[in-house]
Amino acid sequence: MTEMKNNIHSIELAEITSLLFSNCNEKEARLAAKFSVSSVESRCLRILFQQKELTVNQLAQELSLTSSRITRIVDGLVDKQLVQRSAGEKDRRVFHISLTATGEKLSADLHDDHIKIHTEIINNIPEKYHRTMFELLEKLNEAVEQWLEKN
Repeated sequence: MTEMKNNIHSIELAEITSLLFSNCNEKEARLAAKFSVSSVESRCLRILFQQKELTVNQLAQELSLTSSRITRIVDGLVDKQLVQRSAGEKDRRVFHISLTATGEKLSADLHDDHIKIHTEIINNIPEKYHRTMFELLEKLNEAVEQWLEKN
């Protein structure tokens, strides 16, 4: 009986996490489109807004993408005049990526809208569930991380 209950819960977890992932991707795509950037460009801008300056490798690590993929993303953001590259002082092969003034303004607006969207979302959940929701989401994330480490 316990095994059957676990299977039902496993199916429910798979379905709800898949739906949540899909909805979150759609939310991020809509936000990015509002600012005429892709979802991954949006994530890149938000990270640079917080970190101020990163190397290509650091940005790749933050986004869990390859350095070559980040280079293509940065190329697009440079073309849009949202980020700039500067060669490292100690090692000219290492490029540092930072926001331009235009990129800083767009990233601030993007950040503000990101917070506003999540405020609207959380306001749709009764406040009495907030703490429990955060605790359970943290537990779920920890469980997924444990699974990833094992597999």
